[in-house]
Amino acid sequence: MAWAVDTCVLIDVLEADPDHGRRSAALLSRKLREGLVDWRQPWTWQDTIAAHRAWEAHVAGRRARSAPRRPIADVLIGAFAGRFDGLVTRNAKDFRRVFPSLPIAEPGRP
Repeated sequence: MAWAVDTCVLIDVLEADPDHGRRSAALLSRKLREGLVDWRQPWTWQDTIAAHRAWEAHVAGRRARSAPRRPIADVLIGAFAGRFDGLVTRNAKDFRRVFPSLPIAEPGRP
């Protein structure tokens, strides 16, 4: 299928980030063979349901004081990526708590 790409990885490459640019570019190059999802991919009802479930679980965790604050953008990105092979991101820990079964590829990791 294809991998969804978090914006932070694209910014690393586009801005030639001295700390992350080369590793992010190398990871994107490796994942390109499997396919990368671009901005034209539509948001689906399935994505909405996945986002709602993840946000509901996050809110329950916050009420129990067992979950950190989480930007809604991460919930939306993770829900969208769940429909594909996984997510390419430099911020894996931001997604793993809310989407524990989501395959994640990180720059600099095998």
